[in-house]
Amino acid sequence: MTLYDQLIDTSNLRNAWRLIHKRPQSAGIDEVSINDFRDRLETELGKLSEDLASTKYRPKRLKGHPLEKGKNTSRLADSKEYRVLKIPTVRDRVVQKCIEQLIGSTLEKKYKLNNGVSFAYIKGGSVEKAALKVREYYFAGNGWYYKADIKGFFDNINKDQLLKLIRAALPDDSLMPLIEVFLKVDIANAKDLQKVTKKRYEYDPLVGVAQGSPLSPLFANVFLSSLDQLAKKKKLNMVRYADDLIVLTKDKDSAIAAHDIISNHLDSLGLELHKLLVKGDLPEKGHTKHSIVSTYSGMQFLGLMFKGSKIYPSGKSFDNAIYTVRRAANNKSLSLVKKLISIEARIQGWCSAYAFTDYRKESIDRVDKLLEDVMSKVLRKSDLKQIHGKTALEALGMATYQSRLDSIRDKREKKAAQS
Repeated sequence: MTLYDQLIDTSNLRNAWRLIHKRPQSAGIDEVSINDFRDRLETELGKLSEDLASTKYRPKRLKGHPLEKGKNTSRLADSKEYRVLKIPTVRDRVVQKCIEQLIGSTLEKKYKLNNGVSFAYIKGGSVEKAALKVREYYFAGNGWYYKADIKGFFDNINKDQLLKLIRAALPDDSLMPLIEVFLKVDIANAKDLQKVTKKRYEYDPLVGVAQGSPLSPLFANVFLSSLDQLAKKKKLNMVRYADDLIVLTKDKDSAIAAHDIISNHLDSLGLELHKLLVKGDLPEKGHTKHSIVSTYSGMQFLGLMFKGSKIYPSGKSFDNAIYTVRRAANNKSLSLVKKLISIEARIQGWCSAYAFTDYRKESIDRVDKLLEDVMSKVLRKSDLKQIHGKTALEALGMATYQSRLDSIRDKREKKAAQS
């Protein structure tokens, strides 16, 4: 059987569906949500298989969704920065996820994606494992670091180069036409997007993969696999998490040399790093972001702050925790129930990500106080009275950040004891 023969198998499509049916209200440009698709699941999967088998299947255009980048202190709308998610329809997500399941292990083996350098979008990868690897390098006597992130990484991946890499790894070309279509499909709501971002949207047929599509994380790792292998060859103590990377070194000169090695290689891929800022230098005029060379203590990476053996959530992580909760609470398009579901997901996600850290109780207490304030306002705006003697969180049956963190840690400790 070719890969395409396997794609049209309804059982494979059903398995892919099981991996994508989160966020029940999530929908693409056709406004068909996960819940809508679930309500007629067998009919949808059967029709999808038929369309694929008869070559009638055509992916729909994507829905551009502007996601504001974290907390913004400016009141000027024009100053806000956005990351644009490009969301496929549920139907197309099922197909993409099925393709990922069919080719993922082959690409992983060919390009050695699970390589000890990359920690995002791989089996067993996580921010926690990336952080612990960074600390391991520090314990080995590396007190300097070089930190960088790739400028507009997903938007600047060369599509032809990526397609060549994918084709070279697969046992047959049967899926390549469809993969190429997925790479080149654009958004359908550019005008709506521009109203929010205040920036002109331009589609580039030569570069870019869609953040928000199931195939993009896998393809991103494939595209940067040569960088990971270069780091291993050059014996760089590098940790990469998607487009964020850090190299631990014994001295400043070695950290600067790491910048040159990585920058030159990324240039060959058509990618670019931010200007280098070495400890003691003044920021270069006109550049708000820089690649950085500095000493370890107080280093920040992946929303974490590193101090000796300790790893803490950074101040920005705490700010963003409450920022995302406030954004959900102020979303006028959501009912009270949907707001609470959205807020719960954000709180639980943050706690799951940071439960391993050495967080300070006073920091968590501050975030819990801010969370209580947000939920009190949610009650008032919903014309609901707070029960006397109970907090807003208690009235809504919601747990605090502290109690969630404690629960996650307890479960981890029990699991560790059992193993």
